[in-house]
Amino acid sequence: MVPDVTPGETREQRWERRLQVPMLIASLAVIPLVIIAADDFSPEVERIGRFLNWGTWLMFVGEIVLMLAITDNRRRWLRTHPAELIATILSPPILPGPLQTVRFLRVLRLARLAVTVKHLRRFITPAGLRDSALLTAFIVLAGGVAFSQVERSQHLSAWDGVWWAMSTITTVGYGDVTPHTVAGRLIAIVMMVSGVAFVALLTAAVAERFIRDEQAADMSIERHLVNLTEELRQIRRRLDRLEAGAREEQRLRR
Repeated sequence: MVPDVTPGETREQRWERRLQVPMLIASLAVIPLVIIAADDFSPEVERIGRFLNWGTWLMFVGEIVLMLAITDNRRRWLRTHPAELIATILSPPILPGPLQTVRFLRVLRLARLAVTVKHLRRFITPAGLRDSALLTAFIVLAGGVAFSQVERSQHLSAWDGVWWAMSTITTVGYGDVTPHTVAGRLIAIVMMVSGVAFVALLTAAVAERFIRDEQAADMSIERHLVNLTEELRQIRRRLDRLEAGAREEQRLRR
């Protein structure tokens, strides 16, 4: 069995890498949680929602406890991981019903995907573009559900909110649903910026592909020229040897 260890990787970095996928799943679990809370479901489904709510929150608590236990500098870790702290401290399941919408703070865990230039550059690769599309789809779902929660005066279902988010992020804007509250307008801003950002990433990925192909073609031509130059040099050396041999033969004849 191959050990899950990368050369030069610290214990803290190793555990952060191991926890990345589980915590991402816990963050994405906010979507069904809010949908269950927003609509009328059977008692069994509501119990599942409560179980998921407590389970995902405890995962966030467990992550913080584990990382603080293994890190060499707890103060530094706390300072460099504000998303995890905010999402955990401000969204405990014991909050009363109206305040349960703050569980959306748990999606701040996704901000860890774009905190470095390395991750940003990855978004314009084919795999990164796929991840960007998935992240955009998640923003549509989460933003739509959040919109339906803050626009209570419009009596919107979660799916009405998703419809609004989809029409907003694509800049179609049918106008059948519009934000009336400050929170709703802030969510609309996030939707529009996300749509523009995804289009920009898509354009950058296409341009990067063309540039890479052009660079590959230039390198191929350069290699061909180098090989051709080397062949000409070899021919020149052979001609020099033949010329020197001919001069030597003429000298001996004299």
